[in-house]
Amino acid sequence: MPKQLLGKAFEGQQNVGPNTALLRRLQRYLHIEVDDGMRLDSLKQISGVEAVWLRQKFQLHEPVLAEEPISRDSLSASQYALEMIGARTAWKHASGKGVVVGVIDTGIDWDHEDLRDALAVSTKEDINNTGRFEPWPSDEERLGLTGDLNGIDDDDNGMTDDVIGADFVDQEYRNLGDDQTYDPVPFDEHGHGTLVAGVIAATKDNGKGIVGLAHQARLRAIRAFDATGSAEEDDIAAAIVYAALSKVHVLNMSFGDGVNSPLMQDAIDLARTQGCVLIASAGNSGKVSTQYPASYAGVVAVAATNSKDMRAPFSSTGPVVSLSAPGQAILTTSVNSRYRTVSGTSFSAPYVAAAAALLLEQNPTMNAEVS
Repeated sequence: MPKQLLGKAFEGQQNVGPNTALLRRLQRYLHIEVDDGMRLDSLKQISGVEAVWLRQKFQLHEPVLAEEPISRDSLSASQYALEMIGARTAWKHASGKGVVVGVIDTGIDWDHEDLRDALAVSTKEDINNTGRFEPWPSDEERLGLTGDLNGIDDDDNGMTDDVIGADFVDQEYRNLGDDQTYDPVPFDEHGHGTLVAGVIAATKDNGKGIVGLAHQARLRAIRAFDATGSAEEDDIAAAIVYAALSKVHVLNMSFGDGVNSPLMQDAIDLARTQGCVLIASAGNSGKVSTQYPASYAGVVAVAATNSKDMRAPFSSTGPVVSLSAPGQAILTTSVNSRYRTVSGTSFSAPYVAAAAALLLEQNPTMNAEVS
């Protein structure tokens, strides 16, 4: 027996003014139950039937669920750069495990909550066997631990007590802080190096702060810049040579100048012969610029992009640039277990250094040369 399809809706509706005609039109629709095997075409032959179809079902547009945070770290939801780079997909294949990234900079705060487990520790120099750096004499006990500094080159690499790296700041004229002699304590008195380090290898899923793109890579802290952010070319060259001879796989250099240094270029060439992947920031001039070491052959020069994947206004550009990476409004680690949002090609370069670490984990024989 045919039933009005919208019968319930019409109950009690006697006069709805100007909408009466529309309601009558809706009353044309009938629901008919038919026997199995009956063809719908036969119903269309009935006089007065305009159309016949099976009753349709519609689906809700279900809410689109937000993706899970990229890591279980308290600030990782603010790391837009990792989503833009495609870190979720990359981490299915590599995390930087087994790769050592050298950071030539102002040092690293090795006791930062997000970096203390990210340092490449020389096991032979780690004489108290804690897996971390205790920068006091080996015959002195602090908080139940003796230090790592025994005045002996235990790993026989020419640098005494270099547990996590070395300090090459040896300036001719006094400046500020630790600025006079080579030593094995590469602490960050400026802050720049710690900012760079977090981008590369901040610890993942420790519930704190952020996560680095190559979060299982390990960092060598190679200090060449003093508390004011300045460095002499011979100190930079010495740091590059140390990194190369220490078999660092990737070297991040978030610094530069328009002056070509033959000494630094020779150090770069040595690092290339050792198979070191060399990454440098392109500069923050906002225009076409020639910066060194970014402009040396074999160095990957990195410009900066923003959250819209466009060149950041401050970023240097030009034919020297090899790659671009996020460098504007980058959330990263800061000294004393703090975090900061910073901008500059100094922070796009370490994303490329971290990406190189992921590639090297997958292909340890990857050619370090760039054309």
